[in-house]
Amino acid sequence: LNYGSSRIILNKMNFDDIYEYGFSPAGEIYYIGQNYEDIEKNKKAESYFYIGDRLVGKFEYLSYQYGENNSSIIKFDSKGNYAFVAEERIDTAAIRDFIVTNTGKLPFPENIVTDAKMFSFISNLMYTNSDRLFFIAAMNYNRETGKSVMEIFVDNKSLGKIYSTINDVKYDRVKNEISFIASRGNKIYKVTVSH
Repeated sequence: LNYGSSRIILNKMNFDDIYEYGFSPAGEIYYIGQNYEDIEKNKKAESYFYIGDRLVGKFEYLSYQYGENNSSIIKFDSKGNYAFVAEERIDTAAIRDFIVTNTGKLPFPENIVTDAKMFSFISNLMYTNSDRLFFIAAMNYNRETGKSVMEIFVDNKSLGKIYSTINDVKYDRVKNEISFIASRGNKIYKVTVSH
């Protein structure tokens, strides 16, 4: 059996794992090299994000985003812009999430509903057909109860509502609408966000 003999070598870094790779809309290869945490050696985890042979950035962790029947770390819009969620450990029990785009790290939004100072978790990051950046962020995580509040963002601006839970997120590309089921207090909501 011949399993192929081609090998692409993009740089001389040694990684414990290459855990995502693909091609950008412009046809450039991208990949993420991971070096695992080693507590005994006091070595933090490191994720290196490359497009071609250009290092985009080095982060502690990068977070998979799920949706539209797939999961990926990098999300591209129709113009080739990208976004992804990076994570950094702030203590032994908490992680802070933030979004990085091709223009750099997004600032924490100014118009949030809560008094949060950081995102505990970001999910459902995606670009819509109209190239708007949508995501859901969990904030004000309570370690004792395990609960947080969820808030919806488009282009790094809050849509002004918080929820206790958000489930069943779906994107209809034909209608350019994102819908989900959410709860707040003792009520359940069916929510649609149009772009």
